[in-house]
Amino acid sequence: MEFFSALVCTGQVYTSPGGIMKAKCPTNVAKFPFDTQECIFLFFNWGLSTSELIFSPVSDKAKLDWYTPNSDWILLDYSTFVETKNNFSTFNVKLTIKRQSLYYVVMMILPTLLFALLNPLVFVIPVESGERISLAMTILLSYAIFLTLVSTAIPTSSNPMCVLLAVMITIISLSGLIVVSVVVISKYSFKKTTDEIITQLKNLAKWGLKKKRNVVLPMEDHTKEIDDIDYNITGKDVANALDFVCLCVFYIAIVVCLIAYFMYVSI
Repeated sequence: MEFFSALVCTGQVYTSPGGIMKAKCPTNVAKFPFDTQECIFLFFNWGLSTSELIFSPVSDKAKLDWYTPNSDWILLDYSTFVETKNNFSTFNVKLTIKRQSLYYVVMMILPTLLFALLNPLVFVIPVESGERISLAMTILLSYAIFLTLVSTAIPTSSNPMCVLLAVMITIISLSGLIVVSVVVISKYSFKKTTDEIITQLKNLAKWGLKKKRNVVLPMEDHTKEIDDIDYNITGKDVANALDFVCLCVFYIAIVVCLIAYFMYVSI
């Protein structure tokens, strides 16, 4: 009887409830696979207001006695704190976890970089080889199959959307434009006359010839100014000029896209 009275006088109660609970928290996968997620789990006693029950944490850190490390995530923070919400005392556990990104870098990001940097090299292959269109189509189809395979590993979320998926879609779109460009350039390369070629492309080809250091000119043209020389523009010259422009434009677009992605995930 005295022991029971002592317990009532102190007001201290020790409870150790057991159970396995499953919970979900909203995630932000915009920086996948370099993302860090923050989850807050809230516990409170339903029906007892702050006038009857107030939680007081023993420590500002959650105990990890039964914690098992995960192969996909690293636990960065596991703090605890008490709040009062709607006249209820709540006990909160804040978990901050970071995704281990090495697997995704090797299996997704590096192949994407490889496809992106190889694709514009089709403009370096001579048109006469007959392999430009087939190589461009092969890279496009290979990347489309690769994107289909890795899409299952990318978190499906629209708000916000995974930026890596947007980069992949941009690169496959550029790959499709490269195929179209190769077909158009091959068409101009085999033209015997330039009557059907627009003036802007002729001027581009003339500019490309001016930049060459080993252009052979007729004897009578040496007395003319460089801008007054009447170049004999052919379809091959137009194709070469377009090859140079497309090579630079597509590489710049790909590099800008990749730099923007890595800058975003590093912030």
